[in-house]
Amino acid sequence: MWFSFLISSAQHCFPPLPLIEMEVEKINPVIDISGKDSFSQVLKDKAGYLPCQYIELACQNGLIRADLPITESQIQPASLDLRLGPKAYRIQCSFLPENETVERKLKDIKLYEFDLEEHGGILEKGAIYLIPLMEEINFPPTVYGLANPKSSTGRLDMFTRVIVDHGHRFDEIPKGYKGKLYLEIIPRSFPVKVSPGLKLNQLRLCNVHSSTLGKNTLETNYKDYPILFNRDGGEIPFKKIKFDMGVFMYCFCFSCFYVLCLVCFMVLLCFSCLFSLCMCMLFCVV
Repeated sequence: MWFSFLISSAQHCFPPLPLIEMEVEKINPVIDISGKDSFSQVLKDKAGYLPCQYIELACQNGLIRADLPITESQIQPASLDLRLGPKAYRIQCSFLPENETVERKLKDIKLYEFDLEEHGGILEKGAIYLIPLMEEINFPPTVYGLANPKSSTGRLDMFTRVIVDHGHRFDEIPKGYKGKLYLEIIPRSFPVKVSPGLKLNQLRLCNVHSSTLGKNTLETNYKDYPILFNRDGGEIPFKKIKFDMGVFMYCFCFSCFYVLCLVCFMVLLCFSCLFSLCMCMLFCVV
C-alpha cells in the first residue's frame, strides 16, 4: 500500500518528459569531382587523414576494391572496416615479407590451410593464423594507410596485425601500394570461431603532399629557428639531437650519464660496506 502511494506521489511530482525527436545530420556530404582527372587531384592541396566522405570516394574510384562490394556499414567516420576472406592459413610463426610477397613466404612457413565459407573456422588459443582480407589496395603515390585492431577485437583478447607484400613493418601500407592485405591473428585467451566478412581491423588513409626534410635541411632550419630548449631556456645544440622521419628527439647528455654512473657507484659502495660490516659482526660472534 505504501509502495503504491510512493509511486503515485513520484509520478505526480515528476511528470514524464516529452519525447524529443532529433534529426541526424548527414556526415558524409557529396563531393563533386566533375572536371577533375583523378582522385589525386581532389586531394591535391589536402594533407592528413581522410574522413568518411573521402574514404567513400576512394572506394568509388578504385583505391580500395573487393570482389564482394564494400558496404556502407564498413565506412566509419575516419576509417574503413576490413573483412576476413574465405580462406585461412595456420602458420609456424609471425613474419614480415621484407623483399618478397606474402604468398611466397607462406610456402615456407604454412602448416595447413582451411576454408571458412561453409561453417566458418575455429582458431585455437595461442596458435598463429594468417587470413587474406577481402579488400585490395590501389594507392596513388601520395596516399598511405595505417591499420589497427577494432575495440571489439581487443575485448576478445585477440592479437591482430596487417601485413602486405614487400612490407617491412606491421600495420603499415606504404605510399603507392598496389596489392592484397593479409591479417595475422593470434587468439590469446580462448578459441575463437571466425567466418568470411568478419571485421576485426580497420584501415585509416592519409594523404601527403610534401616530402620529408633531410638532415642537412633540418640542421639549417634548426640553426635559424631552434625548437628545443633545456630547462634553463638555452638552445640545445643540433649535435645533441637525433631525428627520425623529421621528428626531433633530445639525446641523453653525457653529463647526466656521468652523474648516473657516480650515483650507481656510490650505491654499490654502500652495499659493499654494509656487507663487510655484517661479515665482521658474524666472525666476532663466532
